[in-house]
Amino acid sequence: MLNDPLVRAKYMLNKAGYDTADLQTLNNPALLRMELEEQMTMRLRYYNMEFTLQRLSVSPEQGDYHQVKENIVKLQFWQNIQQAI
Repeated sequence: MLNDPLVRAKYMLNKAGYDTADLQTLNNPALLRMELEEQMTMRLRYYNMEFTLQRLSVSPEQGDYHQVKENIVKLQFWQNIQQAI
């Protein structure tokens, strides 16, 4: 039971004399906004990478090697961001 970090943290707060009953209704708009922005950013990175992969697969078929080169640079960029995270 105390292997769960959330349960353990609540237990420690209770043990220290703090009430954890109000934690269920804790409303932190800044935290919620930050989480939503992070999810949006992750989704945008995924879609950008997928879009670049799609364009990379079509460009050579059309003989547009300048576009292939641009898409390779973009794909490397998105992969570097993914690895940095």
